[in-house]
Amino acid sequence: MDPASQSQVYGSAIGMHEGQDSMLTASDLASILKWSKDISSDINLSSALQRLTEIATETSGSHNTCVVIAREAGDYSVATSMCAPDPCQVHENPKSIRTISDPLQKAIIQHTLNSKEKVYHADASTDSRFSAEAAQTVYRSVICLPIFSNRGQTFGAVYVSSKYSFSQNTVTILTLFCQQASISISNALLFRSVQAGARENLKMIATQREALEAARKSREDALKATKIKSNFLASMSHELRTPFSSFYGLLDLLSGTELNPGQSEIVQTAKQSCELLLKIIDSILDYSKLEASAVKLEPSGFLVENIIADCMELLLPMAAKKLDLSFNIEPNVPPWVYADYARIRQVLMNLIGNAVKFTATGHVRVICSVDTTVKSASGEVNLRFEIHDTGIGLSASDVDLLFVPFQQADNSSTRRFGGTGLGLSISRQLVKLMGGAIGVQSELNHGSMFWFTIPVKIFQSEESEMSLRDIESLKVGLMKPRPLHVVVCSSSDATLAFLENMFDGFKVKLVSTIPATQIYLQSLVHTGDTLDFVVLDDQSETHADELARFIRSLSSRPLHDTRVLHLYTPITSGAGHDVFGNRSILGVVKMTKPPRKARMLQFLASLKNVSIAIAPNPSSDVAKAMEAQAAAQRTLYGNVLVAEDNPIAQNLLVKQLERYQLKVTATSNGEEAIAAWEQHDPGYFSVALFDHHMPICDGVEAAKRIRVLERKRKVPVILPSMWFCFSPLRI
Repeated sequence: MDPASQSQVYGSAIGMHEGQDSMLTASDLASILKWSKDISSDINLSSALQRLTEIATETSGSHNTCVVIAREAGDYSVATSMCAPDPCQVHENPKSIRTISDPLQKAIIQHTLNSKEKVYHADASTDSRFSAEAAQTVYRSVICLPIFSNRGQTFGAVYVSSKYSFSQNTVTILTLFCQQASISISNALLFRSVQAGARENLKMIATQREALEAARKSREDALKATKIKSNFLASMSHELRTPFSSFYGLLDLLSGTELNPGQSEIVQTAKQSCELLLKIIDSILDYSKLEASAVKLEPSGFLVENIIADCMELLLPMAAKKLDLSFNIEPNVPPWVYADYARIRQVLMNLIGNAVKFTATGHVRVICSVDTTVKSASGEVNLRFEIHDTGIGLSASDVDLLFVPFQQADNSSTRRFGGTGLGLSISRQLVKLMGGAIGVQSELNHGSMFWFTIPVKIFQSEESEMSLRDIESLKVGLMKPRPLHVVVCSSSDATLAFLENMFDGFKVKLVSTIPATQIYLQSLVHTGDTLDFVVLDDQSETHADELARFIRSLSSRPLHDTRVLHLYTPITSGAGHDVFGNRSILGVVKMTKPPRKARMLQFLASLKNVSIAIAPNPSSDVAKAMEAQAAAQRTLYGNVLVAEDNPIAQNLLVKQLERYQLKVTATSNGEEAIAAWEQHDPGYFSVALFDHHMPICDGVEAAKRIRVLERKRKVPVILPSMWFCFSPLRI
């Protein structure tokens, strides 16, 4: 127990005894502190109540003791009971107070719970309210103390009774002890609620939110409650992530073995389930951080095109199997802006992901524009993002629930779509944190349009200026000896508008169907206009090949060098096999969606043999990750020192490392890791991997102590160390 809690105990004791004849001794107070610490050390509710019952019995000399606790249903049940000298009984199955056999015990407990007042009688028969019940029992000396929450609510009571009279000092000790124990009981009740909710998914989140909200609203304990909340969620995050990450890692190992197609599909499904669960945990943590005002914005300069295209790149493989997902950036949007890239992308991923999720067929369109209805300061603009879909739509009553935490438009047991109900609430709070606004327009069975606005600064730097110059150089190069002649065929109005803006300065023909494209191509045979490219936005590989054959069949000089640029999204089957082959006929070149301006112009320049030296294009986060993975080279060899207290996680980590012929020395905590390091010569271990949270000595402390030992021994080779919260290791 911390010093503040000790002061609280002493202060409560002094206040309680002013004007009373009995005063607690230092020994009494020390005992109360020790008992409170014993109970607070056990977060398990049953164990805490059992210890509370045993201490109350031992302290008072009670012959009959019980603890009553409120149930989730709203009534009260007997949680523990003890008839000395028999051991304490913990009632795992709820036992209603109506089933208590002792009439005096039942009457006094009900009176205490209703009145919220403690009851003490040396002989209960002297009280007319209980004299009838007291005549039916030999245990007439009673003490019944209510247990209060920090909001003053009664969530239980402690009852002791005896043949012999209790002293006033005993009453005082028990009263003060119950006040201190109520904090631990409250924490234990909270933990029990979280456990129950984990089994029932959304019920856990609702219970946790109520408990955290109650703590947050507590005027006296606001700061303390926030700290408890943060520590608890960090601990829960670690404890939940460890088994999920272990399971995911084991599945990853399993997927690397020889499996038949059916087994591979099962493993792939299990991995996707793990990823979904981890996303749910992330949502809970994000929401809790926002509630605690712990989220800090990290603005930076970035290309607007990248933030939308990154989201598209991640969602297109899922969307392409059932609908058309496309985007457009209006010409008046500044290319580079200064804002929090990660948070804007998180909001976009939530909204676009929802649109794809709730749209079975049709399309999802993402439009980025400048909101001209809001006045902005010089050098600033208000970006407006709109996500249109042809999905199930929403009724007016459903719209009211959309941005409420833990709520969904369909909360019935027969709902078709899962989820935590946190995504839109998180999005709303992030948009609000960035100074923007968010809303929705929807019609049931006709689709929805979600929108949000974000104030941003126009970004100018050496990198942005160079990027714009390079794009202009590419366009100038493609204008010689004449502007490119391009046909764009897409069923998406957004894609047509985006590519028309991208090809500004070229001769561009926009068509929405392949038959319309063929009619235009036939017209070129008579006009003699040379056509450079047909950009076909179509998921069908066959359509692209047939269009190329059609162009060749025309045998026209203006179409002699025309190429079909096929925009498509690579997708995989359920077993993880690529649906698209690598084959291609003459005249067809492929480019994966989403189209990006610099990449598209560079690609066209290479096809036209236009040589222009430009700086490397600023990569998106997704592109950087893919490039890093492709360019990754093996740099780790030799011996690895591992410290991980979770045996499953440790075993998985060892197996993953041994796959790469690394020799692993595994330990269970920092002390063992330091001892293992000292047993070998400097330089024996290539790297040390320590878990952040471990008993005895954690990963950070172990790394610090090894650094101290290295300085003392003046070793020439310093051990590279890293500590982590366990996740599947990738080398």
